[in-house]
Amino acid sequence: MDYWERINSMIRYENDLLNQRLTWLATFEGLLFTAYFVAIDKVHDQKWMSIVFASTGMLVALSIWVGTLRSNRAISSLTAIWDNNRPIDYSGPDVQGVRSDEGKSAYLMPGYFLPALLWVAWPAVIWLFL
Repeated sequence: MDYWERINSMIRYENDLLNQRLTWLATFEGLLFTAYFVAIDKVHDQKWMSIVFASTGMLVALSIWVGTLRSNRAISSLTAIWDNNRPIDYSGPDVQGVRSDEGKSAYLMPGYFLPALLWVAWPAVIWLFL
């Protein structure tokens, strides 16, 4: 396996981890939101139930956020390693199709944005519906 293949496969691995983490985030948060809105009218003490659901949702979002930030940092590091060690005579494709770590728009990518959005959404839901 040559150098490009090695770096590219490591980037693909990190990208797969990022995808898995975002899938976990969507699954957990979807289940929590659904359970919250199904149970809200059926529970006597809505305040404590809301606090438990919001805390759980925020902790899940925070945990996934840490994982996605690490994956994004690993991808950026691997890309930098490629840039610094690319063979002089190399004329093939880049190790990434499109680099998504450049500029402020990178923070709108799902791995950065979605966990933060859901972390903020829980207090907003509690504030709006309690």
